[in-house]
Amino acid sequence: MCLEDDYSSLQCEYYDDFDIGREGFEGRVKKLFDDDVVSSPGFIEFDETNRKILAKTRIPPNYKVWSMEDYKLQLYVSHPDIEELRFSLGYLIFLHRPLGNRLVIDVYEIKDLEKTSRLVIDLLPGVNFEFIELFNEYLLIKHRRNQVYVINLKMRKITLVADSENFTPEAFIFLSEIHTFITLQGLFFRFWTIINDTLVGLPGKNIQIPVQERIHPEHIFLSKDQKRLYIYTRNLYSLPSSKSKTKSKF
Repeated sequence: MCLEDDYSSLQCEYYDDFDIGREGFEGRVKKLFDDDVVSSPGFIEFDETNRKILAKTRIPPNYKVWSMEDYKLQLYVSHPDIEELRFSLGYLIFLHRPLGNRLVIDVYEIKDLEKTSRLVIDLLPGVNFEFIELFNEYLLIKHRRNQVYVINLKMRKITLVADSENFTPEAFIFLSEIHTFITLQGLFFRFWTIINDTLVGLPGKNIQIPVQERIHPEHIFLSKDQKRLYIYTRNLYSLPSSKSKTKSKF
């Protein structure tokens, strides 16, 4: 955190062979991105899967991506209409602010950060999105009370998933390296994959939360090796401070 602006911005430091002592971190210190300070509101995220570091700064509005191997800047994008960045195994996308009845999405291959395409999605007038999610090379898009579109970014192919109007998860958890994702809908965690550009449920792996438990999407955590899912629930019939923890291995 930066003292100069009353701790409202962030700058990274790298500690080599550090120990945590009473005085804090001890070790060789190297400042990363000397010219880059992430100011609030913004974020910085370390993507271990793709070995990238991604940051967003609101003022001035820009997005930057560095290599985690040598900490060199690999991509700088500044556009006032970009609202959001998404990344998954292999791909990075920028979502633009909808203009009229169209949504523009810029697609990059995350390995070399070359722009591969620009998608223009026609919006349904007066109908909001249920979700826009990036899962490996697939973009999942759903308008409210409509079917799910699966866009294959590699093949540039769009598939409409039949009978998917009621596919309305409250949360997604992506297991990119094993080509699986988990959804939370009601009291059920369900496991999915994509085969032939359509959603396919994986039987026998679903998890049901007891009806008296309450769960919030922010209380779901995935282990770094993507082998354990931690779910924190609150019992509706207990005191407000009473919490339980469920651990699922798969």
